[in-house]
Amino acid sequence: MSGLARFAPHLWINLACVFWAGNMTVGRALRGHVGPGLIVTLRGALSLALLVLLVRVLKRREEPPLRQDFWRLCFMAFTGVAGYQGLLYLGLRHTDAINAALMNSAGPLVAMLMAWLALGSVVRPLQWVGAVLSLVGIAVIMSGGSLGQLRAVQFNTGDLAMLAGVVMWAGYSVIGRGVMQSRSVLSVTVITSALSLLMVAPWGAWEAAHTPPQLTPMVWAGLAYVAVFVGVGALMAWNYGVKAMGPAEAMAFMNMTPLYAVLLSTLLLHEPMRQYQLAGAVLVVGGSLLAALGPQWLRRRAVAHTP
Repeated sequence: MSGLARFAPHLWINLACVFWAGNMTVGRALRGHVGPGLIVTLRGALSLALLVLLVRVLKRREEPPLRQDFWRLCFMAFTGVAGYQGLLYLGLRHTDAINAALMNSAGPLVAMLMAWLALGSVVRPLQWVGAVLSLVGIAVIMSGGSLGQLRAVQFNTGDLAMLAGVVMWAGYSVIGRGVMQSRSVLSVTVITSALSLLMVAPWGAWEAAHTPPQLTPMVWAGLAYVAVFVGVGALMAWNYGVKAMGPAEAMAFMNMTPLYAVLLSTLLLHEPMRQYQLAGAVLVVGGSLLAALGPQWLRRRAVAHTP
């Protein structure tokens, strides 16, 4: 296997994190105009339309009957597509960027624990060290390099929603690895998107009836972003990565999302890169690589020393 092919799953996962970095900003911008249930519903409808077009264009392979994985697909739709996204947009209405990033940074630890409990995956000490190191890097970036600012962080109901969403996303990734062993990534993405739309549509309709949305051109632009780049791009990229490398190693890169948010602000908004951000970035990248690639390095080293 070539070097590029070996690292392709990691590139897919990081692409998903880049899209999610933009989703954090867009989600905060939409909160005063559209409710979380309606955001997820509109995003789901637009995303599903694009996914159906992809299915018609791309050649489909033979797959097992839907009934074989129906309940697992329902679980994925509820946790990863409807639950995680709904809780994310709900949480962003009640919390700030620092707390949101801190809640998301628990993702790798939760996923490794779930993979160990549910799948019997071997989680090496090197992976735990990498996840914790990445968590420290997030804390450095979000605290502005000040321990006092980190201590001053106060948690609220929005943070609990974010944390519940992270747990759901970890569950989605763990179950998804098994489902995608027999189904294509596109098929799983389409089916879970369709099922999740059925789940969230009543929530979105209720919000639209009680709190009419302010659908300005800018709001539609934001919804288009979350539909195309999050509902289709990030979800498919993440599913490709999870199918190839597994949930624990994929979730190790979730902490790259706030780092990409900082980089996007630096590149697009010309905000200066500060020393504490650079230090935190080194910890995040180093920890993520250690957690994701550490086991592969240990295996290659063991093979090299085998007589």
